[in-house]
Amino acid sequence: MATSKPDLANIWANSSALIANPGAAKQDTGWVLEKPQVEYVNWLINKIDTYLHHIGERGVGVWDATTEYDLGSITIGSNGVMYRSLTADPNQGNDPISDVVNWAPWEATGGVSTPSYKDQEFLTSGTWTRPVGHADDWVRVILV
Repeated sequence: MATSKPDLANIWANSSALIANPGAAKQDTGWVLEKPQVEYVNWLINKIDTYLHHIGERGVGVWDATTEYDLGSITIGSNGVMYRSLTADPNQGNDPISDVVNWAPWEATGGVSTPSYKDQEFLTSGTWTRPVGHADDWVRVILV
C-alpha cells in the first residue's frame, strides 16, 4: 500500500513565540525521565517539519558547509545545479560550485537525472543492473 504525501503547506510552530533550542547537551542526551518544556518540543517539531518542507520543495537538500557528504551524495549548489560527491571519505566544507576534485555536476538525460552504476553502488548493498529492454531503469538485486 502506498503512503500518501502529507500536506506540507504549514510548518509547525512557524510563528510561535514559544519555541527554543534546548541546546547541544539536551540534543545529545534527549529527554530521559522528564516532561519536556513546550518550547523545546515546538523547536524539535519545527526543525523536522521545516526540513521536510525543504526537501519537499526541492527533492534534494541544498548544500551546506557543515553536512558530511558521502560518496555519491546528491546536493544542490547555490547556483541551482545538482552535484554528486566524488569523495569516499566524508566530503565536508567543500563547495560543489568551486571544488571539481570532490564534486561533479549530476548530469541529466532527457530531463531526468540518472546516476551511473558506480554512483548507485553507495546507496545500499547489492548489485545494480538494468533489465533487458529497459535501458533507463535501474534495479537493485540483493541476495539474501
